[in-house]
Amino acid sequence: MPDQVTVIGGSGALGQGLALRLAAADVPVVIGSRDEGRAQEAAERVKAQVADADVRGLANGPAAEASEIVAGYQRPARPAEPWQPREGVAAWATEAPRGLLFHRYELDAEGHIRSAQIVPPTSQNQAAIEHDLELFAPSVLDRSHEEATLRFEQLIRSYDPCISCATHFLDLTVDRDR
Repeated sequence: MPDQVTVIGGSGALGQGLALRLAAADVPVVIGSRDEGRAQEAAERVKAQVADADVRGLANGPAAEASEIVAGYQRPARPAEPWQPREGVAAWATEAPRGLLFHRYELDAEGHIRSAQIVPPTSQNQAAIEHDLELFAPSVLDRSHEEATLRFEQLIRSYDPCISCATHFLDLTVDRDR
């Protein structure tokens, strides 16, 4: 029996029927769709018909990637590699949803972190965010305080969807006397 089956285009009647049969046979299923919401709804419909079904809905791209990851997985020979701590510096960048995430760590001889620097994409986008806010401001200043705040938050979330909730950053003050 396969570890997992991905059904691309699975939110339609045929794909959902296949997902239902697979789930009934205790096969984990990922339903892919151009619209992630439709994929999730299809997964919920399958779960409603098959108790304890392992079914999830994703957009087509992530669904295909999940399938490749599962199909390509090989159990490692050992669960961890032995290592000896040593003094040194390591730096790297990884791709994050909103840009590159930079890391730099300095370790002492015992392997303890002496210094760490993490530069997230948000800080790299800060100048662009501020510039866009400046250009955007005149279009919302005639709105209510609540509406203007919402519109500014939406613009900022287009760069980083987590920043407004994570930092409670926006305290909008409008000086209408100027």
